[in-house]
Amino acid sequence: MDNLELLALYNSGQKDFSGLCLAGLELPKSDLIGANFSKADLERTDLMFSYLSRVNLQQANLSHSNLSGVNLNQANLIYTNLSDANLHGASLQGADLRGADLTLADLFDVNLADADLRNADLSGANLTGACLRGANLRQELRSEQTILRGAHLRQVDLRGANLKGADLASVDLSGANLSEAFLKDADLRNANLNGANLKGASLADAQLEGANLRYANLTRTRAQRANLAGCDFTGADLKGVNFTDTKLCGAQLFHIVMTDARLLRSDLSRANLSGANLTQADLTNAYLGRTNLGEANLTGAILFKAELSSANLAGAKLDGTTMPDGKVHE
Repeated sequence: MDNLELLALYNSGQKDFSGLCLAGLELPKSDLIGANFSKADLERTDLMFSYLSRVNLQQANLSHSNLSGVNLNQANLIYTNLSDANLHGASLQGADLRGADLTLADLFDVNLADADLRNADLSGANLTGACLRGANLRQELRSEQTILRGAHLRQVDLRGANLKGADLASVDLSGANLSEAFLKDADLRNANLNGANLKGASLADAQLEGANLRYANLTRTRAQRANLAGCDFTGADLKGVNFTDTKLCGAQLFHIVMTDARLLRSDLSRANLSGANLTQADLTNAYLGRTNLGEANLTGAILFKAELSSANLAGAKLDGTTMPDGKVHE
């Protein structure tokens, strides 16, 4: 079937093109809204700037296709092969991409707001500048999860996205907007979150050992029981964070602002908090073995039952601080 024949059939009312071999067709700027291309072979097809909203492409082959600027809003892309496809600037708002293969796809500036990406493979994909606001990338089963290893997610918009259990180890999320995102149980080990916005995000039980959080916005972030050992927080904003039961051993928190932070039972052993502002912070039962708190501001902080015996408190400001024995320092 050639380009003209397909378009003529569609314009005459036929919408079912499932299972057909349509590889290599030239269909730029075509209007194919609502068509059924399930299990069709569309490899290397040119659909640039086409209208494909609500199209059924389930299990179709679109590898190496040109889908730049295409409208795929609310499309069915379940288990679709989009490997090496060009989706630069495409809109896939509300699309169903469960189990889709997006390996090495170009998703630069793509709109994936409210899309379902559960169990999709985004290995090596370029998502720089993409919008994934409200997208669902949560892990369903241990054996089924969205794969993002090696993906480029610089300055991506993931506001409010569901990334529960997502594999984001070593991923570049510098400058990304993850405000209010749900990252419980996510793997962010050695991830680059330099300048990322994590305001109000949930990082409970997440793994972030060795992550780069320099200049990140973590105000009111909830990271109970998370592992943040060895993280670099240089220049980050940690006002009002909830780090209850969190592992922060060896973390770099030099001159950090952590006012009103909740650090109950947290492990801050060997962390560098010199010059940090911990005004009104709650460090009840915290472990501060060999922690550097030199010149730190602990005004009004609670250190009740905290382990401080080997901590460095030289020059620390302790006005109104509740000490480990329950007495208020004057």
